[in-house]
Amino acid sequence: MSGGWGAAWRFLGANQPASPDRIDGAKICAQFSNFKNKPSYIILNLSDPADGTYWTSNHSVLDKLGITPKFDQLMHAVKGIRDCGMKAFVYVASEGPAKLKHGCKGND
Repeated sequence: MSGGWGAAWRFLGANQPASPDRIDGAKICAQFSNFKNKPSYIILNLSDPADGTYWTSNHSVLDKLGITPKFDQLMHAVKGIRDCGMKAFVYVASEGPAKLKHGCKGND
């Protein structure tokens, strides 16, 4: 991204106490559009920033474990960012336990 700059916007994954029920992509767009020099990209998180157990988007297998949101937060954030003409990069936390190593319990 030569000549551009970006920012990160983090939000909690599903089932966390402060996790939002809905992400409003238009509000994200408005927030970054108010910058004097609008960023060319925004980094979003697919996994919870502090706990790799929870996710911000849906997945056919992970949905059975109850660790994904009922509302696809990530896709609404991406849509809002793209509607503003910015690029969205998706970050997956690689530190900390994903806590899925033991498999699904009773939900094969």
